Amino acid sequence: MAWLPRLARMGSHADGRERPCLPVRASRGRHGTRRCDRGDSVTQDRPDYKSLYTEEYFSGKRSFFYRVTGGYRDLAAVFDGYAADVRRYASGGRLLDVGCAYGFLLRRFEGDFQTSGFDVSEHAIQEARRVAPKSDVRVHDILEPFPYGDASFDVVTMTDILEHVPGTPRILAEAARVAAPGAILYISTPNRNLIRRILYWIPDRMEHHTNLLSFRELAPLVEQAGFEVLERFTYLNALFSRRFHSGVGPEQACIARRRAK
Repeated sequence: MAWLPRLARMGSHADGRERPCLPVRASRGRHGTRRCDRGDSVTQDRPDYKSLYTEEYFSGKRSFFYRVTGGYRDLAAVFDGYAADVRRYASGGRLLDVGCAYGFLLRRFEGDFQTSGFDVSEHAIQEARRVAPKSDVRVHDILEPFPYGDASFDVVTMTDILEHVPGTPRILAEAARVAAPGAILYISTPNRNLIRRILYWIPDRMEHHTNLLSFRELAPLVEQAGFEVLERFTYLNALFSRRFHSGVGPEQACIARRRAK
């Protein structure tokens, strides 16, 4: 399958800590690559995301998980769970969903939040305008500066986004920039542990998950960006509610508050 990116091998640091899985040169087939800055002084090639995340991806033709679910769908167990987590810490204000896809999460907040979102996929944003008509959604690349002013939002959500793109420190720095003091940050992303590497090796390749972070790696990055971590946990997947306050689950979530500048 020429369209799949190749993944860098995971090694270890001198102190024994595992290295994050980094993107390397992708196939120069129909999708191509272009250079990007990870935000931590490492430059890598990356796929052309606009050509990856098309209708074929969301329909399941080029996605392992969406093939299993019959396409990218509004699964209540998933998006209701995300929304409930956010509402435990915020009841209103301005909300930004980074990588909003079809707007399923935005729709859940339109009644009592002023909602905005962006995604690199033109197809996804067309759907989001239909699904979440009260939200301000736009096409934008997450690896570019977010198209909003400083301290513009009271909530910033990133659900299943960080694993797809390089440069976590820079992305979190942008989230901190657009977050007002006291704003809530909600992140869900895979947890790079032994279970993940064994059970999800092939799915992660198919989903272009080239930036997997472990449970112990994510929280320090969030703190360094200017947030105070309030809660973090791992879980089996978004369809099951069992949570672990350790790194045992193959998925993880982190909830944090923007510190005063």
